[in-house]
Amino acid sequence: MPTIDVAGGRLSWREAGAGTPVLLIGGTAVNASRWSGVAQELGERYRVLVPDLAAHGGTSAVTPKGHFSIDDEAELMTELVARCDEPVHLVGHSYGGAVALKMALRWPDWIRTLTVVEPAAFHLLRSGDRVDRRVLSQIEAVSGLVAAGAASGHPECGMAGFVDFWNGNGTWSALDPDVRTALAAQIGDVLRHFESLYRETWSLAALGRMSVPTMVVMGLESPAVARRVATLVASATTGAWLSRIPGAGHMAPFTHPEVVAGLILRNLARTDARTLIFKPVTIDEAA
Repeated sequence: MPTIDVAGGRLSWREAGAGTPVLLIGGTAVNASRWSGVAQELGERYRVLVPDLAAHGGTSAVTPKGHFSIDDEAELMTELVARCDEPVHLVGHSYGGAVALKMALRWPDWIRTLTVVEPAAFHLLRSGDRVDRRVLSQIEAVSGLVAAGAASGHPECGMAGFVDFWNGNGTWSALDPDVRTALAAQIGDVLRHFESLYRETWSLAALGRMSVPTMVVMGLESPAVARRVATLVASATTGAWLSRIPGAGHMAPFTHPEVVAGLILRNLARTDARTLIFKPVTIDEAA
């Protein structure tokens, strides 16, 4: 895997294909290899770059001046964008979706298109209605389990709740013991991600001022909090498409890679075809 030195550390990524660059940013406790199915589909037409997040895979931890933030992660990812010498198609999933949104808000001229799969922009729920606050309390309960596990010295307890929330009850117990051990070792990074997501302050109004061609993807079997945030982001973003995948959950990029790749390609084609007028469209089912 190629690497570059950044901010006293190292950024690692996987790369395949050739042509216009597509950057895939994954979620918490996921390394670049999990994108292999999507990357294979996209690599037939594009240059696909899949970085490891800070303290994930081959990428070093970031040492910020204060609390670790989404901005720190976004700035790390732009180190790779800068090496492309041209704007990129940006794709983000879950926590990586929140990072991708921040990149598009801060550096829109660097982004050709934006595709986010259930971005974890949980802070948007704080100013919402009773339903928003209810689903926010659900994810806050999960982060509370993670924090308690980290504090008690029993990380496997916290990570069991985290894994089962996003993947379904019983997922943790069905994992290979070595995988559970590796995930438990990442509990500090999971907690750091939750804390950085909760500290975000940008509003839905900011998305209305963003002109990057955007697609938001969600699985119809995902937790309510993920579906609600995806809907809010799609509704607020100028000209955004919302795509719902029947039968898919939060891990759609890994469980339904061909479907997700097909949707990404549909969004990428908006600029490849030089379509400059974007009208709101809802795609009720993945083609």
